[in-house]
Amino acid sequence: MRILLVMGVLAAGCGSKGNNGNSDLSVAPDLAGTVDLAAGVVTCDPVKQTCIDPTVKCTLSNMGTMTMPDNQRACVPIKGTNKDGDPCTRTQFGDDDCDKGLVCTLRGASLTMLRCRKFCHVAADCDAGAACTGQLAAGNTKDGLCVPLCTPFGSECATPFSCGGIFQDLASTMTMPKLVLTCRGTGAAPINGDCMTSDDCAAGGICDPTLLVCIPFCDDDHPCPATLDDGGLTDDGGVSLSCAGITGAPNNGGVCQ
Repeated sequence: MRILLVMGVLAAGCGSKGNNGNSDLSVAPDLAGTVDLAAGVVTCDPVKQTCIDPTVKCTLSNMGTMTMPDNQRACVPIKGTNKDGDPCTRTQFGDDDCDKGLVCTLRGASLTMLRCRKFCHVAADCDAGAACTGQLAAGNTKDGLCVPLCTPFGSECATPFSCGGIFQDLASTMTMPKLVLTCRGTGAAPINGDCMTSDDCAAGGICDPTLLVCIPFCDDDHPCPATLDDGGLTDDGGVSLSCAGITGAPNNGGVCQ
């Protein structure tokens, strides 16, 4: 029995655990629509920063109130000047101490060590070595966040991070899926150890969303184990593994499935 992991890994890597201060934007209506200007919410561009007032910034707001719905583009007060990649703090998504054009996120970071990341609409909005990832909210196909790329056995992620966060590229489609590997928090769970997200796994592993165990990355120099214990889900002694590439990601290895 093999695990159909490729799209499942995406869900495990997104880090969304509901609408709270430690998660990114949750399921929401289409952000591209016109919103109620009389209610104090404006349609602005988080990349071009089109708010008229220089003391505010355009972001995606998760500070839902009666006059400001969740997950809408909104002009909000600037509460800090932290730059791209800097550590940051937030009360909710969009209410943070990052500078204009940035938002405090777990992408390319972890649930407990957030970082400022740039908003993007296309790959060209991001610096070299970064990709524009989407799925900030359901129905939002226009706004994304730049995240630094990594390879499974590379050295791009500085301690205490490791490679293993998986997100969907903003340009990904159902017919042409494209996934992005970025840095994530490093946990203590070994290969075949229990996990809820990939942040729970030690370096070199990723959380399988079906089995909820850490499974290994692989390449020509790091072959897969012959089998992986599946906790009794099958009666054949475990799951037979082979190295499978991650859909759309660069040809730099894959995951054991």
